[in-house]
Amino acid sequence: MKRSDRRRFESEFKTILKKFGDNCSICKMPLQHNVKTFGGVTIENKTALTADCCKEKLVSILREGVYLTKNFDSIPNFPPQSHKVLDVENPSEIVNSIQAYFDKLEGVAENLMARAGVTSSRHEVCVSDNAWKSDDAEWFKNNPSRSHRLRRVFVDELSALPKDITQREMSNEYRLDILVRQISPGQRARLPIWLYSAIDVPDDEAVIHAIFDLASKKGRVSEITLDEIQKMAKEYGVSQRLN
Repeated sequence: MKRSDRRRFESEFKTILKKFGDNCSICKMPLQHNVKTFGGVTIENKTALTADCCKEKLVSILREGVYLTKNFDSIPNFPPQSHKVLDVENPSEIVNSIQAYFDKLEGVAENLMARAGVTSSRHEVCVSDNAWKSDDAEWFKNNPSRSHRLRRVFVDELSALPKDITQREMSNEYRLDILVRQISPGQRARLPIWLYSAIDVPDDEAVIHAIFDLASKKGRVSEITLDEIQKMAKEYGVSQRLN
């Protein structure tokens, strides 16, 4: 490829990634999480971003990558345990390593969600150290008889939550809280929930257990009503009435 053609490709490919990077440039289908992507030019000499769906329509492949949609907060160096400059002559090996890493994380997440009783297919994995993980770990350490916690959301935690939850238009009567279920020390599931702020939720294991189960139901909206909490909490052995 001529140097001028290469410069044109680089410029056009950056624009595609910035403005249209969520879809295949050729068939326009949305890219799926953890698929291998390819940047190149078509027989018509058009710059394109694609996946396996239209890879064969590229006459020249100049870029390879991985498309990620889930909010995994840590991408390790590749190759593992190495700080060497990546071999740009063989990007497929690096891309395969990234895919394998996220496949493993996905398997871990699905296993944890199943153990936590969360049936929703949407989940994110937080593997890096942060303030809310440390706070939850300390809280459960100090409360060994508890498996559930209801707390306020951390400001820095908002960016790690689904945007359709955090950006939801809610009245001032609701506040965004976090439900936490400890599966085992160091392994916890979090659920964001819009809670009616007038509800005085007691710091009671059965009550918060009930709220977590309500919020974790598949297809469940993020608001939980007082009547629902009272009904399930009663089933879980709580006789006191919530206010």
